[in-house]
Amino acid sequence: MPHTASTNGPTFGPRLLVSLPGSWLPRLKIPGSLFGRDALRDVVMPVELRAALALLTQEATARSTSMQFVARPEIFTHGRARAWLDERIGDARDHVALTDGHSLRPIPGLRNHMFFFPRGNPASEQALRNLLRVAPELFAGLASQINGGMAFRFGASWCRPPSLYLRLRQTPESGIMERLPFYCGPLGRQGMQGIEPAPPEEALPIDRPIRYIPLTEAALADTPFLRMVAQEVLEAIFGGPELLLLELPRPEGGAETAGRLETVIRALTATGIVFPRARSWAVQFVTAPPLGMSIASMLLHPGVPFWRYGLDFFDAAQRVEVAGSAAATRFRTLLSAWLERPVGLLRPAAAAGAPRVTVNDVP
Repeated sequence: MPHTASTNGPTFGPRLLVSLPGSWLPRLKIPGSLFGRDALRDVVMPVELRAALALLTQEATARSTSMQFVARPEIFTHGRARAWLDERIGDARDHVALTDGHSLRPIPGLRNHMFFFPRGNPASEQALRNLLRVAPELFAGLASQINGGMAFRFGASWCRPPSLYLRLRQTPESGIMERLPFYCGPLGRQGMQGIEPAPPEEALPIDRPIRYIPLTEAALADTPFLRMVAQEVLEAIFGGPELLLLELPRPEGGAETAGRLETVIRALTATGIVFPRARSWAVQFVTAPPLGMSIASMLLHPGVPFWRYGLDFFDAAQRVEVAGSAAATRFRTLLSAWLERPVGLLRPAAAAGAPRVTVNDVP
């Protein structure tokens, strides 16, 4: 079994270096190899990366830690370049490497912390697995993995870098929440007509408990999980007690609401489950999380970047559950430790119509 360690306490010293994936540098206008947060202010970036930066900024502010960004950390390993860096970073002892899975660039002599931010993106997750396979030594020396629970074999033993749990107090804004009725039919130009969002001033009904399920590309690729969601959709449409909210995924590169909606409908159609062609408000697609309201239950797939939601959002949920055809048990352990509260585990293979059973219910 892998060695397990975790920490909730601060590990950053008085100064913190942060590096972005190399693929992001051409998009930035930076004054040099070291730059401040202002260089990122107007840059369009995925909500997961923006949330990761918000997490680090919140932690640095709370601990009175000075945060600075370093470009191309791989060039500051030795010699004159390293001497130049050491002269300018002073008493910095920690480096957070924000990675998209394609590279990990630690700085020798510093405590290196990995933050894999595109959780739920299949291509990025596969890239991280490939990197782990060909260069495990990069990961073995990590001081921590931020909001991660990765374990791997290194030589003759298992290795699991300590988990460092960082949490946003408040969920960052991720755009206006639009609500659209559930519809699973043809979505050509004709099919999209008539799928109009609810008026912004129209509030969600309060006579039914809300069940919230955020969807990602990884969740849509998990057929057993998606079939379980599809069964819940049918139950809600045909008079179930819960109002089901499905948050539309955010594909890499971004997409308009219509494209995000089409991605989900195609995935649901591929499950083979037949849905009524009529539009239903008993199940609603949402473009952003519903903030400021009570949620009866929340279902998360292991491919959801859970840390982009603040504690305020999780605190509004009476029950948090996870499900998935792979790594669901490990994800439940990670999420429960991160939330510091019990998390239920659902079984996607359960027969349709059977009562929902979680691990917490089993003696």
